[in-house]
Amino acid sequence: MKKEYMYAGTSVLCFGTVATASKLLMNQLDAVYVLAFSFLAATLFLGIYNWKKGYLHELRELSRKTVIRMVVIGSLGVFFYNYFLLLGTARLEAQTAFVINELWPALIILFSWWILGEKMNIGKAAAVVFSFLGILVVTTDGKLTEFAVGDAKGILFALLAAVCYGLYCTLNKRESYDKNLSVMVSYADVLKEEGIEPPTTWEELKSAAEKLTTDDRYGIVLPVEKTAYTLFNWWPFMWMDDADIYDADGNVTIGSDNMADALDFWGSFYQNGYCPSSLQSGPWSIDNIANGVAAMQIGGTYMINAAEEYNKDGHNIGVVPLPTPEGKDAVTVAGGQMLGVSSQSKDVDAAADFIFWCFGSDDTTNAVKWCTETKFAYPVRQSIIDKNKDLFQEGIKATFTEFYDTARPEPQYPTEVSDIMGDTLQAVMFGGSSGEEAAKDAQEKIEALK
Repeated sequence: MKKEYMYAGTSVLCFGTVATASKLLMNQLDAVYVLAFSFLAATLFLGIYNWKKGYLHELRELSRKTVIRMVVIGSLGVFFYNYFLLLGTARLEAQTAFVINELWPALIILFSWWILGEKMNIGKAAAVVFSFLGILVVTTDGKLTEFAVGDAKGILFALLAAVCYGLYCTLNKRESYDKNLSVMVSYADVLKEEGIEPPTTWEELKSAAEKLTTDDRYGIVLPVEKTAYTLFNWWPFMWMDDADIYDADGNVTIGSDNMADALDFWGSFYQNGYCPSSLQSGPWSIDNIANGVAAMQIGGTYMINAAEEYNKDGHNIGVVPLPTPEGKDAVTVAGGQMLGVSSQSKDVDAAADFIFWCFGSDDTTNAVKWCTETKFAYPVRQSIIDKNKDLFQEGIKATFTEFYDTARPEPQYPTEVSDIMGDTLQAVMFGGSSGEEAAKDAQEKIEALK
């Protein structure tokens, strides 16, 4: 059994006992005493855990403003939430109190709309309405016409608990704590700590990911969803193993042995638990390293600015080229964005002139600012790079510049072909398929498109 399933099952089991345990405790003790003992135990456990992990020193680095925000919001979502829930549990049947408390997801929708300005759509609105209707059925014991509400104070306390937790989640989403609040394990620091050299081959990459995977951290972050970004990350691994969807004559070659090997390698990180199966931050976000989710990550130039900001705070996020199969040449992929002018524009000429002024004029100032400040990217005009060589040789940028010439353009396949490739990757990532099985299945599907 994979450890994540064991953790999830244990979590469900523990949480499932909370209602019954709370009811039993509230028959013997006041809510304040129950909370005092609970928080004391939690403080001791977390204190020892963070001390052993070496995280306690980070508390000294928090600003006073951050501490105040943490205390206020934490009190709302931890103390007052549990306090009101215990009071409600004492007056109501345990399952009733906890069912009412589960109104908080609907409240998060409402609070996010009210406080954060998030959009409200029909689906969200329907979820909120049905949630409140469900609570109404529970609190009236199904006697809607008579509105026979049970213990009004107990219901109120359970509702207040849901409100506290809903506000807690919403306000946490709005707040931005000091960046060093989370566990900050950066690429270079973690590898050095574990005595691992930056990997240069596929075998070294897999070995490093395995060694760097712990109970609290994944070895590497790779994209998990069926998206164009996942394919963007996949293409170099396919090319490096001399595999492709078509050969030069247009024949379908996705079912080759090389493709199967590349798929097996890609899928092994997911199957062995070296990378997460879901992500809170996008797979293109450097936060996955900075907040301790993983030690390594496949990324691109779009991460450079954020990585350099983290490095200014004393962290050490490093960059190396993509590892290659033993004896194979390095390959990466080059994507990008294009700007154009619609023929239906009110002033086509002025719009075209503006784009040319930004990117096509002899004065490279605007183009350089766009490629360095908006997000870091390489301009398509070689002359801009030549005129600003020092800029592209600074810090992390220098490493990217070293393997700039190994890039191949991002391929453009028909939607149906890209869709099949996406399914093929998902099959080896999460479907339990071998590379050979997935490659042969893809071969048949693409050939059937003709």
